[in-house]
Amino acid sequence: FYVDRNITYGVEGQTLASSEIIEKSAEHSCILLTNEPGMGKTTELKFLACKLREKFTLHWIVFVDLKKHVSRFEKDGKVKTEFKSSNEIAKFLGEKILSVEHFELEVFINLFSEGRVILLFDGFDEISPSFKEFTSMIMFAIKDKSQNRFWVSTRPHLAKELQDYFKCLVLKLEPFSDKQQAEFFQKYLKRKDPEKDQESINKTVNAMQTIAQRINTENFKKKRALTPILLRMVAEFDPKDEFEGSNLGLFNFYEFYKTIIAKMVSKSTREKGPESHEDCVKFTVDSNFIDLCHRKAVETLLSDVDFINDLNLRDTSELTDEQILRIGIMYDDKGEFDFIHRSFAEYFLADILKIRIKSNQKSHKFLETFFKIVGDCLNFNHVRLFLEDSLENLKLEGIGNDFIQSFCNNPLNEPAIYKALQ
Repeated sequence: FYVDRNITYGVEGQTLASSEIIEKSAEHSCILLTNEPGMGKTTELKFLACKLREKFTLHWIVFVDLKKHVSRFEKDGKVKTEFKSSNEIAKFLGEKILSVEHFELEVFINLFSEGRVILLFDGFDEISPSFKEFTSMIMFAIKDKSQNRFWVSTRPHLAKELQDYFKCLVLKLEPFSDKQQAEFFQKYLKRKDPEKDQESINKTVNAMQTIAQRINTENFKKKRALTPILLRMVAEFDPKDEFEGSNLGLFNFYEFYKTIIAKMVSKSTREKGPESHEDCVKFTVDSNFIDLCHRKAVETLLSDVDFINDLNLRDTSELTDEQILRIGIMYDDKGEFDFIHRSFAEYFLADILKIRIKSNQKSHKFLETFFKIVGDCLNFNHVRLFLEDSLENLKLEGIGNDFIQSFCNNPLNEPAIYKALQ
């Protein structure tokens, strides 16, 4: 299913309606669709491919998932370094990308020579540097030696480079509004259970939106908007029917995020190869990635260097950039990894604190240092929530229990918070 999205362009962020996007794109040979990971660029690009087919019925529209062509590129020893003519480009695209031959290949080459091919390259930011360079060469050849147009989906830090190089129209895919979130949940539930009555659907949607709003508070909006990935997880996560009725008090946010992360890591580590090695590969990625997330969360949210060093977080440098990015929880921000949503950083901070609290619950030094750092800070109200949920079945002893309950139950109007903000 598809939910209509808001797309903006230009310095002032002018909004384009769905019908206007196709018209606007016809004025440019290169169009970039951009935003951070998990914001739905692939889904939107596929939808735009359908709209282009409806509008340009005599054109050949080609959707290219670049990630699917990386391995072939890296195994091929005879990689082209330049294209000398439009016909040469068309032949390469037809044979290597579309895998067409004979009559179909001739039709494609002919349409390409007439400027009646539109290519949509998806995932430019998710491919290896060498394949990225090769893809850029193809795009430059298309622009330089033909009248055909192409679209590219990528992240903002690469969009600037491509914009300068190709003089592209840059479109920004905006986050879901509350209305679009409700539409997403409605369509998801109807597809999941077509027989479900509308009253039950509305009831469940209201509960889902409450969960989404609790995740996406103003604190989070200032950092990063709620992504479609998280919305889908909200829609899928109901093992105990927490969404039915008004039973939201039973919803455990720590377990919710733990499930999200486990699914994302599991999906990314389904590697092809000998079964004897698969579990080993998966465990290595799992444990190393979690360690990386712990370290990044602490570095992102805390500034006390001594406290960070005392945690003795393991170095995870053996993970490749591709392994990290494939999971989808982090993105590459100009050479530095960051979480796609602040809530993931707060989850991992709570997780590392839970581990330390369980092993050091009688350690006055650790607990006092921790609460001195974050105890009176508004920005950590979600760490409180994650931590409280993660420790709800743990019987803490002595100072541990007193400190944890004091921290987790600290209301937002606590005088100490106002004092800290002055």
